Amino acid sequence: MYKLTVGEINKAVAGSTGGNKETVIMGVATDSREVREGYLFVAIQGEHFDGHDFINQAVDLGATVLIVSKDVQTEKNVTVIKVSDTVKALGDLAKYTRSMFKKPVIAVTGSVGKSSTVTMIGLALGKDKKVLTPEKNFNNHIGLPKTLINLDDSYDYAVVEMGMSGFGEIAYLSSLAKPDVAVISNIGISHIGKLGSKQNILKAKMEIIQGMNPESGLLLMNGDDGLLKGVKDFLPVKSIYFGTEEGNDYTAFNINKYKSGKPVYQIKMNNRDYEVRLNVPGYHMVYNSLAALAAANELGVSPMSAIEGIGGFTNKSQRMEIIRIGEGIVINDTYNASPESVEAALSVLGDLTDNRRKVVVLGDMLEMGGFSEDAHRQLGSSCVEHGIDLMILLGEQAKFISEGAIRAGMNAGNIYLCDNHQQLNDLLTLLVKSNDAVLVKGSRGMKMEEGVQTI
Repeated sequence: MYKLTVGEINKAVAGSTGGNKETVIMGVATDSREVREGYLFVAIQGEHFDGHDFINQAVDLGATVLIVSKDVQTEKNVTVIKVSDTVKALGDLAKYTRSMFKKPVIAVTGSVGKSSTVTMIGLALGKDKKVLTPEKNFNNHIGLPKTLINLDDSYDYAVVEMGMSGFGEIAYLSSLAKPDVAVISNIGISHIGKLGSKQNILKAKMEIIQGMNPESGLLLMNGDDGLLKGVKDFLPVKSIYFGTEEGNDYTAFNINKYKSGKPVYQIKMNNRDYEVRLNVPGYHMVYNSLAALAAANELGVSPMSAIEGIGGFTNKSQRMEIIRIGEGIVINDTYNASPESVEAALSVLGDLTDNRRKVVVLGDMLEMGGFSEDAHRQLGSSCVEHGIDLMILLGEQAKFISEGAIRAGMNAGNIYLCDNHQQLNDLLTLLVKSNDAVLVKGSRGMKMEEGVQTI
């Protein structure tokens, strides 16, 4: 990160302080447990905890500067910057840091595939360059600023992720990041319970362009997406499409699978055809890789360097994580769930199965609102279409998954419903065999990773 003085920080966040304005901070933390010597600690009042309650812990661990919105007393002599809103101050500090960074910033949003796309873009750009990418799932009004604050001139690029659950959220994140290149991976129905329609989700995702320079900004979109393909001519920034259908600016063709469902395809870039081999299974990964290749090519990275970079992509923990246990396979995709991501996971399960019995362990897809019952019924039907042999379901929406599966022709005797994790774990122990192929998936709030541990 840039060497920032208390004076610079105080001015950036419009605070008040009586401390030494020449003090230089060594890092920034919003979690007192992450504080190190010389850090700035920003005391944020969240839903469950108030950072002001952990001031002394932060100071004991080495914090020398505090940003607070309440009067505080510390056991040691530290510099305190007082503001009215510490969340806003964190964003203002990120905006200041971003203003010093004169190299390309790439931002990614979309209903599914954001994190994988961010990682792939980082790999495509980073064979010979230094790229800043988010730690953990830093894609909201707290996480994205923390990524931007880590910028300095040693980086050649920065890639950030923008999530949302309602209007205005991505607009705010874009105002901080001011992306030079933005990517919209797709428009699905995640968070449709709050936004009410896919058209509204499209509007919310399109907020990403609000922080872009209309003259130099570039927006990359999935041209196979029915909602995205019609917006190009109405946007104030240059827009190009990627996808698998004809007419896209970057098009994957001759798509096949070469090993355990891993895609291989060809793409034309700079008037030459290239072969792309991905190291992870799933047709959906083609789109993530296309976004990465398009972004890299538009930023002047050689196609071969970008292709080699994304070839090193592997899935993160709880994100289509493939675990081989003896003769069996477990797909741990428990980080989150939406109709689109469950469909992708079912396809991967099919690619990996061979002659194994296919088992799905599914929790509710949350934030579906009035669309929830139909979405879960459709999920049950999709399981039948993918040849699932056994279903173990957890949550209030499990009965609708079961209804959909039975209507599509599945034997009700192969469907088990659970009210709690204890029942789920007992059924997993009883029913799952050593050579099964098992997919475990559900929304974050369902904590389906506990089922993976049982298996």
